Amino acid sequence: AQNASTAGSFRIASYQTGSWVDTLTIVGDGKVGIGTTSPNTAGSTMLHVKNAGSSACRLILENTGSGSDDSTQVWSQNNDLAFNTNDSERMRILSDGKIGIGDTAPDALLSIKGDSNEASNPSIRLKDGTDAREAWITNNSGDLMLANGGNDNVYHSRIRLMDGKQINFDIDGSNALNIDSSRNATFAGTVSDSKGDLRKI
Repeated sequence: AQNASTAGSFRIASYQTGSWVDTLTIVGDGKVGIGTTSPNTAGSTMLHVKNAGSSACRLILENTGSGSDDSTQVWSQNNDLAFNTNDSERMRILSDGKIGIGDTAPDALLSIKGDSNEASNPSIRLKDGTDAREAWITNNSGDLMLANGGNDNVYHSRIRLMDGKQINFDIDGSNALNIDSSRNATFAGTVSDSKGDLRKI
């Protein structure tokens, strides 16, 4: 390796295939370029990392507890931005702004993909400030579920939109209402309106 100062910049180069190649450049205002001798000087950019080839440009984060030397990464390729943990990609932001969590090719503004279930590992968990009251949304084998409850994964009220063309309403561990694919409703309890009877509407 060698270093040199040229026109107000400091450079470190490595010897590769018969010639010296600049690997790190610090320009006069303190901006740093890795893989480029002309770091982007726009705005408050202080670090510019560039891969000269077409493969992804990667930043690896490692400590003594890391599973491997590249298990945790932030990387970019073709204007996409991705995040890896434990040697697996976890989230990707496409160049058009679509975000995928567990989905490398999101086809919605936000796509969440994974082996979720209806209680202990939902797709989305919403908590209040005390962590004692929660609501969760999940896709369980194609069944969409919306539930609320405490922090013990036991629902208080739940709506299930079933892949088998049925809607179920559940309260406190028991089914209250089912609507089947023929639009027939089955009630588990007494049904009445303000006049005390049920009328067709």
